[in-house]
Amino acid sequence: MTSRSGAVQMCTIGAIVDDRHALTAAHCGQITDQVRMSGEPGAPAIGAISVRQTRQDLATITIYESVPIDRPSRIASTDSLPAGLAVAGHGSTSGRRTGYIPTGRVINRESDDRASISELVESTICANGGDSGGPVYQAGTDLIVGTIIAQRRPVRGECRSLLSPSSRWADPF
Repeated sequence: MTSRSGAVQMCTIGAIVDDRHALTAAHCGQITDQVRMSGEPGAPAIGAISVRQTRQDLATITIYESVPIDRPSRIASTDSLPAGLAVAGHGSTSGRRTGYIPTGRVINRESDDRASISELVESTICANGGDSGGPVYQAGTDLIVGTIIAQRRPVRGECRSLLSPSSRWADPF
């Protein structure tokens, strides 16, 4: 994503929810920041951030030209992700990864700008820098249950990442 100042933030575009909108992480950019398929200089912009929900660290990208999709992703309507739920996520640096929700407990944390991000859930998906904004699905389905927000320290050698439950996303259209 390219900010108004020209700075480039490496993030994952996320799930396409209809032919003109995608979901990503709010910390990936500001309203009107352009979204590009590549961080390469001169890469064409495909859309811009149109809505940011900083307390949930979720954002909506409005895509400039309609994209053909066979079936849009479904957004989970539940606020809780139960312990043991099998999940699969995708990030631009890590690719497709699988994991599960170890406890289902809610975690609150401060973002880099010291704003409080509420009600994040821990998963065992291995995430790296650049994976923020990536979609997390209930394994084996097209149901989006969350968005990758941050990586965490491993617990007993097992990867950890934080998700923002997708039910917190306010459908702006």
